[in-house]
Amino acid sequence: MEVERESILERTAKLLTRDDGKKFLKTDRLDWIKQILKDSEYEIMKETSLSVIYKKKNVDV
Repeated sequence: MEVERESILERTAKLLTRDDGKKFLKTDRLDWIKQILKDSEYEIMKETSLSVIYKKKNVDV
């Protein structure tokens, strides 16, 4: 499990995300994170033009 986690973190760090100060222009990293968290215990709590905030499912915030 630790090797898999490290591999996911390494790949995530290599992917780019760029913005123009108003919105994301290149979303490779965001798309990858959304893909790996899609069926996990986390869900998007809030998404704006420059941020995506996740929370653990079934946890009140």
